[in-house]
Amino acid sequence: MGNVGDFFSSYGAYWNLLRHMSISSDMFTCSNSWHHTFQAWNVVYTVGTLLVTLAFVVIYLVKYFQDQAYGSVEDFLIASFIAMLVPFLVAHLGWFCVVVNDGCCGCIGYALWGVVYLVVFLSRYSPRFLEKQHLHHSSEFVRIVNKYFFYGQQHSDWANIVYAVLLVPIVYMSLSCFALACGGATRSRGVFGFLE
Repeated sequence: MGNVGDFFSSYGAYWNLLRHMSISSDMFTCSNSWHHTFQAWNVVYTVGTLLVTLAFVVIYLVKYFQDQAYGSVEDFLIASFIAMLVPFLVAHLGWFCVVVNDGCCGCIGYALWGVVYLVVFLSRYSPRFLEKQHLHHSSEFVRIVNKYFFYGQQHSDWANIVYAVLLVPIVYMSLSCFALACGGATRSRGVFGFLE
């Protein structure tokens, strides 16, 4: 596993990947190595998260200035910043661990990262779960997390639809991690070959 200096210096390389994001048919067929597939979809996920969150901000601001019925703009902007920052940090950490450091812990590390990405995606929908369980009233901490991490989503089906666009890269990143955990480090056989 790399040291802390390697981690922080890798932000430059990661930023360069983000600046040169592209989508190709190889990404959908997983015909390159699983590391390459993970990296390509990780970059798409990161850029997609930023773009989707910015689109969400624009839609919210338009609705806010039309109706002024959705709460504080300041809280929403803070929540939007957090909604961009946290996935960016998790995506970079995942890229550093999976691509640069071969999962950090081998097969177990790859499998854990596959689960982490699924949890990160599903966490976007946790306000609905908290609402149904009536847990969001149970503590000040949960209330603050709900306010800043999921602001505007509690009563917004369209927000869930917008964020669902990110399911595609999440599935491919998780699939890549699980394939690497099963020993598919060098070449993939395509997504359908892996699932057979």
